[in-house]
Amino acid sequence: MGEISFVDSRPPPATVTAAQFSHVLAIPRAVLCAKMATDAWFASRFFKALAIFLADRLRTTTSRLGYGRPIQDEDENQDAGDEIDLEVMDSVSLAAIRFDKLLKRLQSVAESA
Repeated sequence: MGEISFVDSRPPPATVTAAQFSHVLAIPRAVLCAKMATDAWFASRFFKALAIFLADRLRTTTSRLGYGRPIQDEDENQDAGDEIDLEVMDSVSLAAIRFDKLLKRLQSVAESA
């Protein structure tokens, strides 16, 4: 949440209200910007992931509005050009592992508090 505002620095186009008790993980914009200012490799991966996420959302939205080619169901065979690059898949897998580790750390901190 907040990815569009991160890109264009405008207020978010939507707000979110939790329907039940929730834990929210947030990274202050200043902290993220400081990390990107000192780590170009992180910044490039961050913006690439953000671009892929936003492009996918745009494709889905335009398809639902009836523009362009319809998005194929996951069960259908996809053209080779529509497949995700193996290098990108490796990055996504690594990100998932890191996210799981972070969640486990947060859970242990919450349980000990």
